[in-house]
Amino acid sequence: MKRKIFFIFIVFFMFLLPFLIISDHFSNTVSELSKNYILLDMESNINFLSTKITNILSNEYDVAKDMRNIKDRVKLIQKIKELSGKSFIKKLSLYDMNGNLIYSSALNEKKFLKDELFEKSKKIDMPIGVIEYLDNYPPQLNIAEKIYSFIIRATLDLGYIGEIIFSHSKRVIGHIYLIDKDGNIIFDSNYDFVFKSSKIPYNEIMTLIDGLKSKGVFNYKGVVKLQDRVYFISLSNVETTTWWIFNILDSSKAQYPLFKKWVRRVVFWGVAIIFSFSVITLLIFEKLYKR
Repeated sequence: MKRKIFFIFIVFFMFLLPFLIISDHFSNTVSELSKNYILLDMESNINFLSTKITNILSNEYDVAKDMRNIKDRVKLIQKIKELSGKSFIKKLSLYDMNGNLIYSSALNEKKFLKDELFEKSKKIDMPIGVIEYLDNYPPQLNIAEKIYSFIIRATLDLGYIGEIIFSHSKRVIGHIYLIDKDGNIIFDSNYDFVFKSSKIPYNEIMTLIDGLKSKGVFNYKGVVKLQDRVYFISLSNVETTTWWIFNILDSSKAQYPLFKKWVRRVVFWGVAIIFSFSVITLLIFEKLYKR
């Protein structure tokens, strides 16, 4: 009996050793495949969100697009009244070139306004905006635009864009951030920083973005080291803005479950087959020996 067990062990070990070597190579290959698959998935999601945000900014947040050919004050006021019902519009105001308020959808709007944004808008024939970061509220976008002899001022809630990103982020692995050019957080998928003014906790990412901008590159995916930890990252510039959106994932969590289960299944059945082959080999040799 001992000889039979020893024989099975010898045959099993002879075939198991090369199988384990091949399995290790196979596992590494699958790990690399898993990493590439995850990065491609992250890139696809970030590109989708970047395009989605651009479309929202162009089609919905460009509140003055239907006013640019209107010269009449009454018609401008009428248009402002029509638009003021949109959920993300906090207020819309119409000023003359001297900063005197003509009409506003907000009751407490300033009767006279001459700030930096107002002065800049008088010199540029295009909308300009700045993000205002509030405590206990999502950031808001303040826009000013010259329309003939008037200035349109709009305050828009960026929480609306945050809701769009959050809805999609449920299907995304890792953490999503939307930031401005200085690294201020406009949105994060965990809502850790949405209701307070904060910068992203990774200075290395701003260095990466600056490097990409210097090369004229506006999309990136890869593996980066942040604060002595390795992360997968995919980032993209939001077209027509200085904003960037990125998806970041701790590499220790970057295992695609289907691939991992597949490797385990292959190794398990491989060992089982080798063991079965070892027993069958013993039975065959016994029959041959008896003959």
